[in-house]
Amino acid sequence: MTVINTNTAAINAQYNLSKVQSEQENAMERLSSGLRINSASDDAAGVAIASRMNAEITGTNMAIRNALDSQAMIDTAEGAHVEVESILQRMRELSVQSANDTYSDTDRANLQAELSQLQTEVDRIAQATNWGGKSLLNGTSLSTASSHSDVAKFQFQVGTGSAKVNSIDVSIGAISSGALGIGVGNAAAALGNASVTSSTEEAPASISIEGGKVAIAGKPEVGDVFKFDVNGTEISITYSVSDEYADNLGGLSAQMKAALDVKINDVASNPSLAGVSASDNGDGSVTLTQSTSPTIDLPTNTDTNNNSAVDIDGNVIRMSGTYEAADTFGASINGVAISITAVATDSYSDDFTGLSAQLTAAINSNATLNGTVTAVDNKDGSVTITQGSSPVIQGGETTLAKTQQTGVSFAQTSLTNATLNLKDGATHVDDEYSAIILKQEDGTETRLVGVNNGTGVDAALDALKLAFDAQSTGQKNGFTMGAIASETSAITRTDGQNFSVEKAGTTHVVTVADKTAAATQTLILDNGLATQVSLAGGTFSNTDAMLAEYKTQFDALSDTAKNGFKMYVETNAGNTKDDVLHIYRNDGGSFKIQTSTTTLNFNAAASVANTDASSAAQTLEDDLTEDFSVASTDTAITTTAVTTTAAEGGDRSEGVLTFTGGYVSGKEYSAEIFGKTVSIIANDDDGFENSLQGLANQMTQAINDASIAGVKASVKTTGRVLIDTLAEVNNARVTKDQSTEDATITIDTTAGFNDKEVSITLGGTIDNGDTFQFDINGKTVEMKIGADGFANTAAGLKSQLKAAIDDANIEGITVTENSAATGVFVHMNIGGAGAFTNSKSTTVTNVGVTDTPNATLKVVAKDGSVSVSGEVSKGDKFDFSVEGQSFTVFAGADGAELSAKGVANQMANMVKAANITSLEIAEDGNGSVSFSTTDVKITDAQSAKDSIAVIDAAIETINKQRADLGGVSNRLDNTVTNLSNVSANLQSSLSRIQDADFATETSNLTKSQILSQAATAMLAQANASKQGVLSLLQG
Repeated sequence: MTVINTNTAAINAQYNLSKVQSEQENAMERLSSGLRINSASDDAAGVAIASRMNAEITGTNMAIRNALDSQAMIDTAEGAHVEVESILQRMRELSVQSANDTYSDTDRANLQAELSQLQTEVDRIAQATNWGGKSLLNGTSLSTASSHSDVAKFQFQVGTGSAKVNSIDVSIGAISSGALGIGVGNAAAALGNASVTSSTEEAPASISIEGGKVAIAGKPEVGDVFKFDVNGTEISITYSVSDEYADNLGGLSAQMKAALDVKINDVASNPSLAGVSASDNGDGSVTLTQSTSPTIDLPTNTDTNNNSAVDIDGNVIRMSGTYEAADTFGASINGVAISITAVATDSYSDDFTGLSAQLTAAINSNATLNGTVTAVDNKDGSVTITQGSSPVIQGGETTLAKTQQTGVSFAQTSLTNATLNLKDGATHVDDEYSAIILKQEDGTETRLVGVNNGTGVDAALDALKLAFDAQSTGQKNGFTMGAIASETSAITRTDGQNFSVEKAGTTHVVTVADKTAAATQTLILDNGLATQVSLAGGTFSNTDAMLAEYKTQFDALSDTAKNGFKMYVETNAGNTKDDVLHIYRNDGGSFKIQTSTTTLNFNAAASVANTDASSAAQTLEDDLTEDFSVASTDTAITTTAVTTTAAEGGDRSEGVLTFTGGYVSGKEYSAEIFGKTVSIIANDDDGFENSLQGLANQMTQAINDASIAGVKASVKTTGRVLIDTLAEVNNARVTKDQSTEDATITIDTTAGFNDKEVSITLGGTIDNGDTFQFDINGKTVEMKIGADGFANTAAGLKSQLKAAIDDANIEGITVTENSAATGVFVHMNIGGAGAFTNSKSTTVTNVGVTDTPNATLKVVAKDGSVSVSGEVSKGDKFDFSVEGQSFTVFAGADGAELSAKGVANQMANMVKAANITSLEIAEDGNGSVSFSTTDVKITDAQSAKDSIAVIDAAIETINKQRADLGGVSNRLDNTVTNLSNVSANLQSSLSRIQDADFATETSNLTKSQILSQAATAMLAQANASKQGVLSLLQG
């Protein structure tokens, strides 16, 4: 069928032609652009990938440029490093040249001129070297060039992202002369010895000891007393305006010399001053000297057979010949007779070596000579005796006359222990109880409750003594209670603490009586706390055994486990004739007791188990009294504390510093303790109470902070400081054991007098050649058995041990032999009755008070500055040192301005006048002066030699920087290579993604062209066929 309504063939031909033409256009677009992807419709995913790769490629190319620029910057810095190193090498060459002594000072000055120019050139290079306006070598990356000593930091971006791995951090240190340590004026000058001494025109008088000189300074007042010891002999003078001496410091020094001459000339009474002479310096001071050879005469020898002899040759005592037991040898030394007796059984070897060791020990330990001479064992029967060119001067102390002035003094004597006598002088009622509290200075309380057993006159004291004796050592808190005599018992403390006795208020006490021989029971003490005290009983054959068992178990508990409870057993109590157990608490509080059965009976006040015990039903004994033995009548104890006095000291290892007068702000209090000066300054704002007690607190802290070996300070009431000593003996060891290897050395700190001395004991099998070591107050002592003329016997070992410690010359240490063991006791005496003494035993000296200056002098070492501040007074003395030279400035001298600024100007002018080489001085106008110098100068041979090391260090700094930058430069080379490869690979990858395939696209174009021609022809044919039908209609 033929239709004309729809030309289907033409439509199909037209569709195919359109399609072919579209394909032909795509092929032509790709061939003309060379790209496979020309729009997102071509490949949506490919477009995104290509975009990212394009960003990576452009970023990588820029990173390559960055790396090349960074390398150029480093090359610029490297060039400067090379030039600076060349300069440093020339400076080193000049230093080596100047170190040779063939050059005169003028020659070295010329060499220094060149070196100074080179130093300046280093600074110029450091400041001028930049890249793109950025400074590289002056320690900052800022564009403004100035000399710095810091480090310039740069960050090179060599990647395409923001992560840390995409950048390289580079630091370039400053190479200015100051940074390299070779600069002029950049090094702080060496400063030191900065101190201020206030003007002495108005300061209170004080005495000081330095070497062989005793000096009084300040303004003396009538009645001021000045004391000091010379070779153990006390010298004392009192300032007066009515004597024959001038009323000034010169008069005091004349008075001191006169007092010394009186003692020195009385050799019979003061043998230790033999050979001592005094000279008046006329300024408040005297200088003491003594002959180094003591007076030795009157040799003694009791050998009736004339087989031995004692000869004196100058300062040598020589024993010779042969001797027998009981022969004596000796001589007079400075008027003191010394002799020894030969004994076959003593600690010394039985020959003249042993005799010389024995004589040496006798001389050095003689109490009258007191260490003023030194005997040295020649180990051949002779002893050499010497004494120092200056006598031993110590114990300087000033006592100011004016009571309104403040003071501090030291007491070496042992003071009375705190003691209070309890007196019982009344009739009593059976089962009556007494309760007292012993209260220490620190508030610690010890409560005693005694229940009368009968009605005797001592019933109350008997009960209290029974209660006291039942306590553990810890519960007694350092108290002792003496035996009862004449209705009195003494309560004492020996630790230097005061205490008071008070009548206790309400005190709860329960008395337990066992009326039956019961089965096993548990007694429980409960004061309402979570922890109860539980005591297991047992089955016993008598009525008292269970109570004894409770008490035994209670005593076995620690003081903590006892939970504040106390108890004691009273045997044959009252009228019951059965033992009873009295239970109470140290705090006096109420409590409950219970048992696992009900067979235990309590006293009438608490007859039911598990009820509150109460003392309300009992009678408090009111007529117990205390007695100070100062009045004929006794004073009843009341609830007001009764405090004892003078409770310091107690043994030879304690002494007391006492502050007197009043608190005066600005005063400096000082004491020399075992050779170390400890001082405090009264300051209203120092955190301590502005009182004598506050000064005592401050001094206590200062002494403990000073860490003086073996010394401990504790504060007392009314302005007193207790100084307690115990030698620090430790690290005992056997360093060589000859044969049996069982020699021992032990240290015990609990043995001896009042536990205030340390025992050293040798044990085991001790052979000649065995060597022992130990430390005393930080100093090592060594002894070798069989040496030094001592016999290897118990007596000989003790003597040798004592001699070894004495020879160590440890400040404050004395030694005595232990009669009960093969060892010695080491004492660290500070005073007190029975103290052992030698030339080192006076340990607290130069105790006094001085004014502190209102002005201060501060040194800041890191920048070489000295600053003056505070209120300057005329005559204030400022001491300081610059580059090893000492300077002293007196405020207001030569009309100088009396201010901090004026003193600073005086200091600057004085240092300028000293012409210290290469020193620069600058004042800030506010009381501060800066001193700067250089570490590199070649104006003398030694400085030139020192400069070589400084320059070497600078060269090393440059070399290190060059090495670091060279490493970075090499890294950047590799970075550029790597980035170039990355860029090429990214380009290749991008090409594969978006470039067109030319062969494929050409083939597609040809195909589409052919199809386009065919489709056009077919469209023409389709249109022609319809025209045939139309022609029939026309025809």
